[in-house]
Amino acid sequence: MEVILLQDIKGTGKKGDLVNVSDGFARNFLIKQNLAKPATSVNKNVLKQEINAKAFHKQEELNEYKKIAEKLNNQVFTFPVKVGENGKLFGSVSSKEVEEKLNELGFKIKKQQIELPAIKLIGRYSAKAKFAPKIEAKFYIEIVSAN
Repeated sequence: MEVILLQDIKGTGKKGDLVNVSDGFARNFLIKQNLAKPATSVNKNVLKQEINAKAFHKQEELNEYKKIAEKLNNQVFTFPVKVGENGKLFGSVSSKEVEEKLNELGFKIKKQQIELPAIKLIGRYSAKAKFAPKIEAKFYIEIVSAN
């Protein structure tokens, strides 16, 4: 019997998969436990539409990331921070602070997407924003004294 899985089933398949299982397993376990639904033509069409919608939204998201990466590439962002002797910072500049600054400037970015070196001194640092495989932007963070 052909069924569409509603959840991941170990040894059978993942959510959204169209699988062939024995009639008894399908009727007595999968369908009864709401783990699958019969693969009728209507359910197959709904599944196909959901897959197409997911692919479309994924592509839209990738296009948005490409636009952000193009705008962000080779930009320099200045961070005024309190500095002690010899240009040492009190603390450091974290990816959370960079995320907040970039979001204020209109870049939709999460701190998990930002790769920073350890920033503990005044100067210019190279940073990366990784949005997806093969979509990344290199930008610079300039640390200046706010004293």
